[in-house]
Amino acid sequence: MKRRNVMTTTARPCRLLALLVLLLALPVFADAAETSLRIDQNLSLKLDAHFALKFYVFHQLNKDISDFNYTEMGTGVQYRTPLSWLSLLAWYQQSFSEDDAGTWGMEKDPSINANISLTAGPFTVSDQLRWEYRFTPDWKDWRIKNTLQLALNAIPLKPYLGWELYWEHHDSDFMLHRFKLGISHPVYKSLTLGAYCRFDISQSTGSWVHYRRCIGLSCTLDF
Repeated sequence: MKRRNVMTTTARPCRLLALLVLLLALPVFADAAETSLRIDQNLSLKLDAHFALKFYVFHQLNKDISDFNYTEMGTGVQYRTPLSWLSLLAWYQQSFSEDDAGTWGMEKDPSINANISLTAGPFTVSDQLRWEYRFTPDWKDWRIKNTLQLALNAIPLKPYLGWELYWEHHDSDFMLHRFKLGISHPVYKSLTLGAYCRFDISQSTGSWVHYRRCIGLSCTLDF
């Protein structure tokens, strides 16, 4: 009887999240936005109860998955505060992108981050607020990025919804929204695999347009 009650309790949020995923997924494939493929690789090394080292690298194929012209890598130190829901992250990342002329350029982005994670029933809500300074080949300026995620942890195949919002001081405006829906699954005690679909809405051209859909695969090692 107890097992049946647990299944009944988690069935309703599962159905609700599945409906939200379906509603969000429909517009992703309804227009002529560019399709990209992104491969994420993440590594976390726990040093003690408060500190951990974080690493990641991802490669991205753009132009309808025909051109490998972007890659990014980063590393940082995370500090878990005495508050169980709050951690801080000092981060540095570099990205390399190829322009239409075939020239590769590098951008460097040091940042500080505040991470919040709260659990309510079968759901976990997490948010990261990032302040970063961008060193591009042509200019230097800062931006703020906020990443919000809602995950369902009550089933082994964990579905989640995500939203990223970018404020660019260089443009004095919000410039990018990213909406993500995906799943992750711990296949081993230290290994988690995942897949997601993301669609990006940008106003870099002066008006808001859906300019990219991104299919992603992820691999995370946590020690």
